[in-house]
Amino acid sequence: MTYGEELIAEGMELGIRKGALIDKQTVLARLLERRFGLLESERARIDACTDAEALDAALDEFVVAESKASVLARLP
Repeated sequence: MTYGEELIAEGMELGIRKGALIDKQTVLARLLERRFGLLESERARIDACTDAEALDAALDEFVVAESKASVLARLP
């Protein structure tokens, strides 16, 4: 693999990870909005979260959550 091909592959991998992160942020915000309502500041907090594991934890918490505070508590 040439250096150029390596750079392209790295860029593609980065794009895939960024896309997956954006998907998690979007799904979490949509679920919270539909179930509890969502303030703009809360949406901004979700959008600012770049920790995929924290977003996964928040999505898992959503399933059993009785409040959006318990979901948002999973985010840094």
